[in-house]
Amino acid sequence: MSVDTGPSGFYRSPVTKGLILTSCVATAGVALVGTSSQELGVSAEVMSHPTFVLRLLSSQFVCDNLHSCAISSIILYTFRVFERRYGSRKFSNALFSSAVLSTGMHIGILALYRYRRMQLQLATGPYSFVFSLLIPFFLDFPTSSQSAVIPFFTMKTFIYLLAGQLAVSQGLNSLVCAITGMLTGLLWRFNLLSLQEWLVIPIGIADAVGNILAPLLITPSPSHLPSGGTLQIQREQYLDEQERLLVQYSQQFQQVYTNQRMNRRARQNNNHQPFPDGIGMGNSTSTVVQEQQVQQLMEMGFTRQAATHALTQSNNNLEMAMNILVSD
Repeated sequence: MSVDTGPSGFYRSPVTKGLILTSCVATAGVALVGTSSQELGVSAEVMSHPTFVLRLLSSQFVCDNLHSCAISSIILYTFRVFERRYGSRKFSNALFSSAVLSTGMHIGILALYRYRRMQLQLATGPYSFVFSLLIPFFLDFPTSSQSAVIPFFTMKTFIYLLAGQLAVSQGLNSLVCAITGMLTGLLWRFNLLSLQEWLVIPIGIADAVGNILAPLLITPSPSHLPSGGTLQIQREQYLDEQERLLVQYSQQFQQVYTNQRMNRRARQNNNHQPFPDGIGMGNSTSTVVQEQQVQQLMEMGFTRQAATHALTQSNNNLEMAMNILVSD
């Protein structure tokens, strides 16, 4: 029961590595200090505070308990496959979009609760990142092999169970964060309002942060690396290679056919005969094999000796030489 996320570790996923490290270190630091969940959470009562928006943004990285931190880290570690597929820059933009959109939704929800004089304290932690990536995980991620112990139980099922547990871990407080995270994932996945074009990290900031943090977060390439990050990527690479070979062989055959027609037409014009002299007659003593035609047959998989013999027997008629080689 394993999800095919490519090589283990954080190879080609430095953003995921930084996100998990930031969440774990911040959560551990808060736990050591003894900060309570009430102090970490963001509620409607603190909306008038000057640092409300900053506090709301920072709350998306710090979990209020180690259990939630462990679950979100496992899920994010599985989702590193998307960074390998999208690339670190596009993946960073997806996380940035999730954080910004979730923050806007949270402000609207808290303002509504405050207007109606109702109590709501949003759960803290990377809910927006986890549940926004859950959408492409559900739509685009291939189902892995089933468990040999529990039928119909795959690693995707395991991730869904973890995500469900995280969503209801703090009741309505965490469920609201999970729903807004999935909404942002839908908006980004289907590129509604062209979010992927304009809601991105500025290139200058992305390059500056990347240059500073890259030496700390980049993981060296493993010794044995498959030719794709996932099975789907490997299948796409295989199909692309097969398509390339098919086009190449088709072009070669078309070139051979065109050259054969040109040679036949030239011989007909020179000799005023419907067919070149000596075809099929085994006139090997007066035939000089053309190297270009030999190379064309060799590119199609025949040996030099077989190609030379066939061209000699067919008096350099490429079509008949191919027939001789195929019939042998």
